[in-house]
Amino acid sequence: MDVAVRSYRKVVEMAPLHLEARLSLSTLQQQLGRPERALEALESMYDPETLAQDSSAAQQVCVCSFHMLFDYFSALPKTIEDVYCI
Repeated sequence: MDVAVRSYRKVVEMAPLHLEARLSLSTLQQQLGRPERALEALESMYDPETLAQDSSAAQQVCVCSFHMLFDYFSALPKTIEDVYCI
C-alpha cells in the first residue's frame, strides 16, 4: 500500500485539483491508520463549494475527522481512578 500512497502523492503533486487522486490517497492513508495524513490529502478540498459539489469528498472528510476524534477520546482516561492512578 505504501507504493500506492507514493504514486497517488505524485499524482496530487502534478495535478493538485485531481479530486479522485486526493480521495484515493486519503482512503489509503486512513486504511494505514494515518488519519492526520488522510485529512492532509483532502486539505485543498475544504472549500465549502468543493465539498458541496462532491459528496464523496465531504463524506471522506467526515470519516477522517470521526476517526481522529475517536482515537483522541479513546486515549483519554476512562475513570477517576485512571486520572489519579488509584
